[in-house]
Amino acid sequence: MAISAEEGLAAIRLLVCMAKADGVLKPDERYNLEDTLAGVVLPEGLTAAGLLEETSDPAELAQRIVSAEGRDYAYAGV
Repeated sequence: MAISAEEGLAAIRLLVCMAKADGVLKPDERYNLEDTLAGVVLPEGLTAAGLLEETSDPAELAQRIVSAEGRDYAYAGV
């Protein structure tokens, strides 16, 4: 079963939060995230660069991921 677009986007944002957890998005982390996002179709008006610049609340993002499949997807990226 596929996860919803909302859960997928929350999982991506959560992954970005984890990369920035130490307060710095290191060049290798940025490269890996940009490389991963290169194949992702994002909602209109949202770019990979924009995602990497966002400041999000990880707890709020985790609450958006409600299905077991979504949780598996989100935490497989860690």
